[in-house]
Amino acid sequence: MLSVRHRILEPIGKGGMGEVFLAEDSELERKVALKFLREALQNDATALARLQREAKAAAALDHPFICNVYDTGETEDGRAFIAMEYLEGETLASRPERERPSLIDALRIGLEVAEALEKAHERRIVHRDLKPANVMVGRDGHVKVMDFGLAREFRAEGSGSEAQTLSGGVAGTPGYMSPEQLRGEAIDGRSDLFAFGIVLQEILTGTHPFRKDTGAETMAAILKESPRGSEELPAVIQPLVDELLSKNAEGRPSLEHVRTELRRFVERPELLEARATPGRVFVGRESELAELRQLAEGLRSGKGSLALVGGEPGVGKTRLCEEILAFARHEGFLALEGHCYEIEGAQPYLPWIESLEQVCRVVPSDQLREALGEEASEVAKIVPELRRMYTDIPQPIVLPPEQQRRYLFNSIQNFVVRLSEAAPLVWLLDDLHWADESSLLLLQHLVAHIATVPILIVGTYRDVELEVGKPFEKMLSQLVRQRLCERIALKRLSEDAVSELLSALGGAPAPASLVRIIYDETEGNPFFIEEVFAHLSEEGKLFNAEGKWRSELKVSELDVPEGVKLVIGRRLERLSEATPKIMRAAAVIGRCSTSSFSKACVGSTRTMCSMRSRKRKGPSS
Repeated sequence: MLSVRHRILEPIGKGGMGEVFLAEDSELERKVALKFLREALQNDATALARLQREAKAAAALDHPFICNVYDTGETEDGRAFIAMEYLEGETLASRPERERPSLIDALRIGLEVAEALEKAHERRIVHRDLKPANVMVGRDGHVKVMDFGLAREFRAEGSGSEAQTLSGGVAGTPGYMSPEQLRGEAIDGRSDLFAFGIVLQEILTGTHPFRKDTGAETMAAILKESPRGSEELPAVIQPLVDELLSKNAEGRPSLEHVRTELRRFVERPELLEARATPGRVFVGRESELAELRQLAEGLRSGKGSLALVGGEPGVGKTRLCEEILAFARHEGFLALEGHCYEIEGAQPYLPWIESLEQVCRVVPSDQLREALGEEASEVAKIVPELRRMYTDIPQPIVLPPEQQRRYLFNSIQNFVVRLSEAAPLVWLLDDLHWADESSLLLLQHLVAHIATVPILIVGTYRDVELEVGKPFEKMLSQLVRQRLCERIALKRLSEDAVSELLSALGGAPAPASLVRIIYDETEGNPFFIEEVFAHLSEEGKLFNAEGKWRSELKVSELDVPEGVKLVIGRRLERLSEATPKIMRAAAVIGRCSTSSFSKACVGSTRTMCSMRSRKRKGPSS
């Protein structure tokens, strides 16, 4: 029996611990949802504490996207209940596949969930059980995050509290737990971010990044495998999802950043569709990509290899490799990348340091330590970050220089081999023509030992930069002579491919006259094509007021600059007065410059923001 205030109308649903009924509140004359513990759990102290915790947590969170809790009480026979806001709608989990929201609606749902979590985290409350079944979409299209039954309070570091993060055993829904939550470690709000990353990919694509046939296999995938991507996930959203699904909590973004990014896409949907941003379109390289995919597929049977992609500057080497890295991530492989730089006296092993630091961010801490094994002290020589992560790493042994290098190479070899046992590795080393000799020697060493290991190394180089006697040219000659590499030569695009590229950039079939003009001027170099397109688009010469191709294009009107330097120069003239100053500083610093160092050089936060904004904009802007 209930108190006279509430009258049960009908059951709404039930879960593992509770059951919910629609009721009428006679005092306030409104419908409410009453949540009870199931009869079998009425006397369970843990279940009762969870119900009370849900009421307390939700009651402290007055937010339009969080389900309100009005009251708590007991029936006349002693059954505890909470009275909640009655929501008309359906959960994300109960929505049929055919009724998946549009891309913009899905992003708006994600934005509202992020705002709800941000409110909870401001109050030091971690949800701990975020999943589609706990996100209701009302008839008005807005969301309500529900079921704070597992929520706990946490305190931020530096708060003066002894408890800086929350602990208390493993609880939640296994398919949506963060790696640290599955391991039963202390967690904070970043655990909710991992669950949110899974939910976000599901509402955007209908696919779970770690789902396997069984719960145990799914949990193992969360702990050890890279997330599986989806072709339906917009390329501009992929980096955000990747950050949210970082194995290490430190690698996940703040909710403020998540909210800002999602709001940007919701408010400017043209960033998701319409014209593509230069560098994202991929055309004319189907056979080369198929060759790389075949090598990546060979990793499943334990066959490793080295592929070297050569071509002139701007021909699309890095863009091709971005596709194979995306394929690797989609397949659950570990995708790594390191870059070589045209810097005088560059730090030895720089591309390896870059990619191994990436390993520190994406591989679970315990798995990483196990893979390091006894070689940890040697690997830490070039990745000092490891010593900050693990205090048990001993000091390295001292050996003569030649022995020392051989010992280092063997240690790195053993480390990456053990790393590949959890998931195959696809490793990009970009711009090898600029690589230092130490990096090239390490590459040669690894290549000689990966034939039966699931590691694919893909290197790019400029064939026009090959000079006889230089370190990379000597290494390339040796690898070819020993048949230890596959070479892929990228040529310029055909006129048909140029037409396809321009059509993709413009969002509609490009006029044949424009294709012919740009093909003649660029000779099919993709980078030059994209720069010319961006220049003419910014000049207002390609599209009418409705954003469609101008029907009649004349060569005299286009005024296509002769040469890529002139094109880029004209585009730079349209930037703010301070921007060239920043770019000159960046040119001196090199490609590895950080934003903080660049800002210190030029002292202009506003201009830096302007540059980032311009970089994000596509050619339609």
